[in-house]
Amino acid sequence: MKTLNEGDTKTVACNTCELLQNATFQLRDVPFSDGSGLAKNILVGVCDTCNSVAVVPHQSTPDIKKQFVSN
Repeated sequence: MKTLNEGDTKTVACNTCELLQNATFQLRDVPFSDGSGLAKNILVGVCDTCNSVAVVPHQSTPDIKKQFVSN
């Protein structure tokens, strides 16, 4: 598995744009899908066109899980 870093770029399928777009990996606060709170400072791929979170790399999963359980 390739480790991604802040500032790395990748082509991803953006659900908002409904197109393949370039994404830049950034640290962001991301809401949990059930609306119960936020996962803070998570590395995510942000669409360069619409600025929405387009992808969450596997390496961010443990951080999200830890914050979800403690929420």
